[in-house]
Amino acid sequence: MTGQAADAGGHVGGLGCSAEAPSADAWQVAAALVAPQVAGLSTSTSAPGAGSNHHGSGASAAAGCQPPPLHILRSSQVDALRLDAELSGMLQEQMVKLFDHFRPGQAAALEPEVRAVLSLLVFGLSVWGGAGTGRATPGSELLNLRYRNEWAVAADKACVGRSGVDGPGLSRGQRVALGLGTVALPYAWARLCRAAHAGEWAEAEEGSWRRRVWGAMRQAEGAVAAAALANSWLFLVRGDYRTLLERLLGCRLVWRQAAMSRIISFEYLNRQLVWQELSEALLLLLPMVDLARLRRAVLRALPRPQSLLSPLHGVVAAAAAADGAVAETEAAGGAVEGGTPLPAGATAKGAGGAAGARKAAASSPANTACPVCGSSDMLTAVVALPCRHVFCYYCLRAHTAADVAYACPLDGMRVAAMRRLRPVAAAAAAGTGGAVAGGGRGGLGTAAAAAAARHS
Repeated sequence: MTGQAADAGGHVGGLGCSAEAPSADAWQVAAALVAPQVAGLSTSTSAPGAGSNHHGSGASAAAGCQPPPLHILRSSQVDALRLDAELSGMLQEQMVKLFDHFRPGQAAALEPEVRAVLSLLVFGLSVWGGAGTGRATPGSELLNLRYRNEWAVAADKACVGRSGVDGPGLSRGQRVALGLGTVALPYAWARLCRAAHAGEWAEAEEGSWRRRVWGAMRQAEGAVAAAALANSWLFLVRGDYRTLLERLLGCRLVWRQAAMSRIISFEYLNRQLVWQELSEALLLLLPMVDLARLRRAVLRALPRPQSLLSPLHGVVAAAAAADGAVAETEAAGGAVEGGTPLPAGATAKGAGGAAGARKAAASSPANTACPVCGSSDMLTAVVALPCRHVFCYYCLRAHTAADVAYACPLDGMRVAAMRRLRPVAAAAAAGTGGAVAGGGRGGLGTAAAAAAARHS
């Protein structure tokens, strides 16, 4: 037992003592042995541990030929479309200024040609000029995007390189088709639609060629809209082609450089997107809101000047009624002028004149300016019923035609009808004229009787 232990101890001690230092070129030998594994790991996109042996290294090398997954931000592609639209709008605005010295309406008549020329210039200087590099539109270039020929990538997937964004640009046929789809086709469609509206093809006889062409145009427009909707859904799911034309031609936007910062800041794009989407949302939602009803509700809730002055109006009305009652009493009781009693006919005429004056005052309008336009010189004045406020005929007619429940802006009462304003002065003159005539036949008129009553 003791001898076995001693042998074991001597063996261990011998192992420890027999260890020698590595040679000077040992690290080179080790590096040469692991070099294939390191190369396989650097080019492989498979799971870790796939290159642990020679068979795994071969599989990793085969997997390294497959292009890595390509992720192009959808927001960058949509932002590129927005930038292209903004740049086109700026150029078109400058181009339209050239028509300021032409006949009025000349720029509107030539709007399709102006857009076509600008689109052709932008396309020729950007996409057509980049024959082998795959240059895209100015908005895409600002966001580090370029066009790539996906048909060529599908035929040879090794051409995308390690980053996955390499590959050939658009071919001549693709660029020609893309130019026709972005320049010639929109111009031809705009001109065709203008000709159809000018010739009233939609109102043509049933079975005529104009009616058939109009129906075909509507069907084509609906089919293109449905296809564009399907492409938008695929774009949201996959993020590959933003427009239907790019999908049909195999023109995909990829990064020009795999590692590059954005030229356009996020603050500008966020501001543009927020205002643009907000305006589109308002244009979509506002037609669904009954603005007239909302305006009536707000006007009913707010206080009006007439309601604030109503106590003063009540005092004035009471004073006027008291003066009229005194005048009637004096006229009916035989008021005298210079000690001579008035004849019976004169008192009757005086009472009739006072009643006519009160009726004219009751029928007089409550305002002298139109509540809508504010004009006091109304060419055709009408009275709104039952509130009896005076409006311009065209102002009141336009508002009641647009809103059947239109309410008067002064008191909030619904306008049920309207009638032409009768001249108040003529009505008052007609009411007092009879009294004056009667007073001439039988004594003093209504005005003299009232004056006598006040002096007495």
